[in-house]
Amino acid sequence: MNRLLLVACLFLATHFYAFAQPANDDCSNAIAISLDTDVEFSTLGASDVGPNVTGCGAFTPAENDSIPADIWYTYTATADGFLEWTNCGTADFDSRMAVYETSDPCMASNMNLVNCNDDGPDCDLFTSSMLFSVTSGQTYALRLGGFGDADGSASGTGTVRLIIRDDLLPNDFCDNAFPLSLGEGQQFSTVGATTDGPNHPGNAECFGFNSITAGQDIWYDYTADFTGTVRMDFCGMINYDSRVAIYAPGSSCPPLADDLLACNDDGAESDCASPNFHSDVFFDVVNGETYKIRIGGFGTETGSGTFDFIAQDRPEPPSNDLCDNAIPIDVVSYEDAENGDGFIEGTTVAATINEEAFVTPGCTNDQGSFHSVWYSFESGGNEEVQVALTGTLPGSNFIVELFTECGTRIDTTGGNNCFFVNPDDPFVTDTVTGLPAGENATILIRVMTYSTFDPTGPFALQIAAESPSSVSELTSAEDIKLFPNPTSGVTNLSFNLSRTENLEVAVFDLLGRPVSNLNLGRVNGGRQQIELPTDQLASGMYTVVLSNGQAQRQLKLVVR
Repeated sequence: MNRLLLVACLFLATHFYAFAQPANDDCSNAIAISLDTDVEFSTLGASDVGPNVTGCGAFTPAENDSIPADIWYTYTATADGFLEWTNCGTADFDSRMAVYETSDPCMASNMNLVNCNDDGPDCDLFTSSMLFSVTSGQTYALRLGGFGDADGSASGTGTVRLIIRDDLLPNDFCDNAFPLSLGEGQQFSTVGATTDGPNHPGNAECFGFNSITAGQDIWYDYTADFTGTVRMDFCGMINYDSRVAIYAPGSSCPPLADDLLACNDDGAESDCASPNFHSDVFFDVVNGETYKIRIGGFGTETGSGTFDFIAQDRPEPPSNDLCDNAIPIDVVSYEDAENGDGFIEGTTVAATINEEAFVTPGCTNDQGSFHSVWYSFESGGNEEVQVALTGTLPGSNFIVELFTECGTRIDTTGGNNCFFVNPDDPFVTDTVTGLPAGENATILIRVMTYSTFDPTGPFALQIAAESPSSVSELTSAEDIKLFPNPTSGVTNLSFNLSRTENLEVAVFDLLGRPVSNLNLGRVNGGRQQIELPTDQLASGMYTVVLSNGQAQRQLKLVVR
């Protein structure tokens, strides 16, 4: 009995010794640490002292925000600069760490949290590494613990090190964001930057291609002195694959994923072509509010260049930007198609990237986003149609695809369900099969530009079939003329009306947007001549539509 008791006592003594609380387990017993020194540590037997961490955005999963089994250190900065607090690859457990701007570790809270880390980049065994900026004379509380979950908490041993980093950019961290003002040609560089901004999983428009963040980021703060729209444009002015994110006023540093206000990876809302994956973003601002601006890259891409940060209205998208607003067009005969008849003009310039346009075309496996515009036609019982499309400016790129309804592609039985138009093949004619057999169905056409690679631009589209169909034509108006055409001031619309009609005349620009409208009211039969002022219109091509509300006639007008 005495022998058993002795063995039990020895076991308990050994067990207690192995898991005795570390000397710096309590925040009141924090140990001062020096720079560039490997410090041996153990969290075995440590208790839970510090607060949960919120607003840091570095812990995964986010709902597990504790640092259990923690120990404490302090450091007083002797100069302004950047430090790295790390046990990356030098500990034997899943660690977590945090830094607080306070001389009393027991006063550590989310109010004075500087930064935190769960799993450091490229660190084995889920060990930790983080960067933070320091101010000379300020004391910081450094906290080291483990990952905790329902099964317990991780603890172990290793070495930790506080390293001075004089190789970092001044605005590498959100806390050190540079003030930004409006202006063109503003120089920047992300070379040597680290990443401290949040991840954005699920946002494939700006953070796709298996990369959910803007890596190697730098930061700016912009306080708006007006209410309106700002454009941040990198197009053609940088040497790497950029990403940019704008965060809402009141965001923490670094911001949370939910603070994202606007973003862009490749492409543009306006006329920026992005063959080199440059960014271009518009966002709305309110006078007096401050916005956090993050410039980074895809993956580990870094680079330099200039950007324009200017007040500029967001371009108005084409009227057929959404599937529900598809523009009806005629189907011409094959003979008329051979003669070049039936082409309608359109453009993907300023087309937005929306949920509909985010469906990847069936003839490409490319991820990313697409600027789309929509048209419709009546199949007239035709089971196949011939689709022709040409880009009208050098460098324009398009994909064309047909749908039976928004979101439902044509199930082809023969040719492709979509095809490409690019500078190497600027005029493409293809036959699309699989239209609903024996019925007059409305078919949708999606013309899109792949924003990641290709420049938007104008195009001309034609649909031909064995049995042509058309938008209802205003048969009561005959001998319709526009003169002078081209014009630079006033043009006249002349026509002969066979019966009394309620008429209106509308003028549309190349994007399909109405630029003027004239309600003629009840017009008696006979010869009519309507004066249409054009001196307020910019030079270009326009469509003049004479309509009675159910049927219409269209004419092209050139303004010089």
